[in-house]
Amino acid sequence: IDPRADESVNILVVGSDNRDGLSTEERRRLHVGYKDYGERTDTMMIVHIGKDTSHVTVVGLPRDSLVTIPAYKDKDGVRHGAIRTRINEAFPRGGGRLMVKTVEQATGVHIDHYVEVNFRAFLGMVDALDGVDVCLAKPLKDNPKYTKLDLPAGRNTLKGAEALDFVRSRHIDSDFGRIERQQQFITAMLQKATGTGVLTNPVKLNEFISSALKNTKVDETLNRDALLDLAGRMQGIKFNAIEFPRIPIEDAGYTDPTTGITSLVKWADAGAQRLFEAIRTDTPITASAKAAAKGSDAIAATVDPSAITVSVEDASGVAGTGKAVAKALDKIGYRVDGKPTTRAKVATATVIRYDATYTETVKTLAATFPGAVLKSIPGLGRTIEVR
Repeated sequence: IDPRADESVNILVVGSDNRDGLSTEERRRLHVGYKDYGERTDTMMIVHIGKDTSHVTVVGLPRDSLVTIPAYKDKDGVRHGAIRTRINEAFPRGGGRLMVKTVEQATGVHIDHYVEVNFRAFLGMVDALDGVDVCLAKPLKDNPKYTKLDLPAGRNTLKGAEALDFVRSRHIDSDFGRIERQQQFITAMLQKATGTGVLTNPVKLNEFISSALKNTKVDETLNRDALLDLAGRMQGIKFNAIEFPRIPIEDAGYTDPTTGITSLVKWADAGAQRLFEAIRTDTPITASAKAAAKGSDAIAATVDPSAITVSVEDASGVAGTGKAVAKALDKIGYRVDGKPTTRAKVATATVIRYDATYTETVKTLAATFPGAVLKSIPGLGRTIEVR
């Protein structure tokens, strides 16, 4: 049994592009390539399960996040010094062990368990649930050069290649968009598991765990008994208690002056530390996540939305997004200034630009967009800009 069964638990979940167990035909059908190029990971997330399961927090770690990988030995026993680079470089250099050390050092969060899911394991879990339902506000179509993903708006039951494409695709928008889709899929998977009685039916639960373990690498303490215990703890979780805060970002296109590496994701240090501190102290993340937005010490909805004027600039690169955001803001009660405009350069994070004179006002809007980057623009005036 899990020795931490009566405490909070932190699990590092890594999605590996390991193709073991897939035939040539399956690799073709799933659009994952025919060759093995060495194991890599584009999916990394910390899953925090609260002590009393009153809250669950899932934090996606952008693959281009700038971190320092600690000193390590490679598979040939050669020792390497610490290196400042992308977080996803830890996995091919030192596997799961180095990945855990890197995440712990970067976040200060102790990792209790490690789960590595390859393509076959992911497909097995989805098949065990007979597909996973996701609801899309608008159609989702990827460039066929990368995946065959082409989904209509509304409810979609994802199986096989579609499910894999949904969680892997990042060319539709960005790595941040992919993280949000992965979070959406996790929630939908948990809803399917509880709605179909998988977590409460011993036979179904055993089949699901068997499928999960068959092609999944886990740490030595996360055995079948531990997984059964975690499943039992999750039975009573309310889905509105599962939260997906985004790590506050200072610069999504950062160039490290020390190494010269470009296109890095630089976390907003103070905000990120507040977020990870909430996980370390097993604090429900809602208030902490809102307070983590860069440039604010305490984000809270203190001003009525009807007193706030907002302009929207669509920098998502997805047609119709600006209009949808403006409509949603209007429905909440904000005063939307004019029609949304469109910016050619695609942004990788939501940015809220505001005049420092209206610090209290911006807290309300920041609460509407958790994880957004706040930028104080002197002389901007009363209208707050969302990009």
